[in-house]
Amino acid sequence: MKSSKILWIISLIPLLLSCVAVRFLPDKIPMHYDMAGNIDRWGSKYETFIFPALIIFFSLMWTVISAFYKRMATKTKEEKQQVEYENNVKFLNLAAISMALAFGVMHVIFTYSSYVEAINNASKSSIDISSVVCVIWGIIFIILGNFMPKVKRNGIMGLRTEKTLSNDDIWRKSNRFAGVTLMIAGLAIAIQALFVSGIASVLVMLGVIILMTIVDLIYVARL
Repeated sequence: MKSSKILWIISLIPLLLSCVAVRFLPDKIPMHYDMAGNIDRWGSKYETFIFPALIIFFSLMWTVISAFYKRMATKTKEEKQQVEYENNVKFLNLAAISMALAFGVMHVIFTYSSYVEAINNASKSSIDISSVVCVIWGIIFIILGNFMPKVKRNGIMGLRTEKTLSNDDIWRKSNRFAGVTLMIAGLAIAIQALFVSGIASVLVMLGVIILMTIVDLIYVARL
């Protein structure tokens, strides 16, 4: 099965699940939480369609970008460039599928959480949403970091600086290094979310991302 079909199957599942869920959800469900996990806004159960709509929008965006590289691969006469474009398409499809799957899982968890909170008339989230988000993003980083060294020089994805975009060898070395740091960062983010809860978990994740970015830029500057 082509990756584009897999992407759209994964992207449409949350929408189908929402169509089923609204038959069982109460009319009013929690739709927003403060930093402490307290419910600070209740909304219509039909708002559960917002997240699936966003997933479809982003999948459409990834599809358009992927189509651009596919068109470039068919137009170029140089075999080297054709291989590079095709490799970039593979990475784009992997990124798109990973994000659609991650957001789909988040949607299922959040919808179930809202259902439990609504029927129990709760005032606080039944799950640690921040930790769940951090674990999922950590896993995404690990997956993308593993494939990042295969991305060829381009202006859309990868470790893009003026220096890396100017030379194939620098691009290769810097993105191979960035792939390793991205996997390490993803592992650190996922693990810390198992021990750190609430907004503190998100702050730790942001700190890890900033540190990773600084380390990557220092490495590129030394090439």
